[in-house]
Amino acid sequence: MYCSNCGANLPEGAAACPSCNKAINAGAAPNTPPVHMPPPPVMPSKSSAMSKGNFMKFINFDIMITPMIIKIFYIVGSIMIVLMPFWMLITGAIAGGFLGAIGGLFMGVIFAAVSLVLFRLACEQIKLFFAIHKELVDIKEKQK
Repeated sequence: MYCSNCGANLPEGAAACPSCNKAINAGAAPNTPPVHMPPPPVMPSKSSAMSKGNFMKFINFDIMITPMIIKIFYIVGSIMIVLMPFWMLITGAIAGGFLGAIGGLFMGVIFAAVSLVLFRLACEQIKLFFAIHKELVDIKEKQK
């Protein structure tokens, strides 16, 4: 008889499995050993652009680093755009006093909102070009 929980071979008259300590039904019919399931296939890990197999792809511009640079560029640019209203507040205050500061802040907020959207769209367009390039390279490799 075999344990229904862990599949261990049970001695005659055992009340619990010696491996996993699960209680055994005394009136249960003898069961067969569990069917062995093969382990799931091992998926290949993503290799870096500088691994041995991909070095020539990197040299031939089949693997691009620009999408990573675009992310960094977007974060830095967004921070600068968000800080723009404060800059416009300070320069407005220096040039026009209180009303200049209020006007600079108001214009800075409008400028930041519009600029963030346009900057995001521009970065997405650049990333889109690289995504298209990657798909075309994958299609080319599948045809080989």
